[in-house]
Amino acid sequence: MRVNKPSIQGTATFRQIFSVREDRRSGGSVNMAAHFAKWKEFGLKLGAHNSQIVATEGQGSDGQSDITVGVAPKTT
Repeated sequence: MRVNKPSIQGTATFRQIFSVREDRRSGGSVNMAAHFAKWKEFGLKLGAHNSQIVATEGQGSDGQSDITVGVAPKTT
């Protein structure tokens, strides 16, 4: 829980969930639907969310990353 922290609605208390890849990678992609499915598998009740951040960082590296954001097709 983030207690009394800045949010898109001013200072608020809210739940924040992180996914962290532990394996070293030199390429690949991130599929948020796969993250949501795994969180659900572990029993997390997600509900609706207001924002989503996908980021990369290197530890002791000199590489680069390119991030492309797309919108999933709506399902009926």
